[in-house]
Amino acid sequence: MGFGLPLLAVFGGLFVAADAVFKSLLVGAVPNLHAVWSHLLIVCGAGWLSAGLLRDLLATREDERLVAPTLAARLPALPGPQRTQLARSLLLRSERGGGVRVLGWSASRAKASAVLSEHRAELVRLARLP
Repeated sequence: MGFGLPLLAVFGGLFVAADAVFKSLLVGAVPNLHAVWSHLLIVCGAGWLSAGLLRDLLATREDERLVAPTLAARLPALPGPQRTQLARSLLLRSERGGGVRVLGWSASRAKASAVLSEHRAELVRLARLP
């Protein structure tokens, strides 16, 4: 390795200086950094989406997929204005009936409605409604 690399550099430089075809082959073999970054970004984005979908598919229980229990559990820890706004939004969605499906993309409307009705008293208290 110690003898090969200097010889490769010397003779490679001589061939590049002497032959335009060899130079174009050598330049074509080196990847373009702009293309590498865009390809890396695409691969990372696809991997992130795939990991999220696989996590959802591998969830052991339906309750782990629901967003409503997570929101209801974390609601008291939010700052005042955010807590009030989110509690009011959840109450409005549960009263309308049609907007409950946005609480969990894999959850049924009945389960999401049950979770909201279970936490209704707490939501009313946090929303500061009469």
